[in-house]
Amino acid sequence: MKNSVQLIINVVLALAVAVLFYLHFASKPAAAGKKPVAVVATPPIPPAPPPSRMSPPTW
Repeated sequence: MKNSVQLIINVVLALAVAVLFYLHFASKPAAAGKKPVAVVATPPIPPAPPPSRMSPPTW
């Protein structure tokens, strides 16, 4: 009796997982209907100045 109830519960859970897996991966992406966003190029960052010849600070 206990094994048959456990088997039925396992089958129901396996079917639920299979249905949820299918529904998750079969749906179309929500962002497909949106317009593409324009990308603006930013200017390159200038190189850092060379290090100074000053002595390091003493704390």
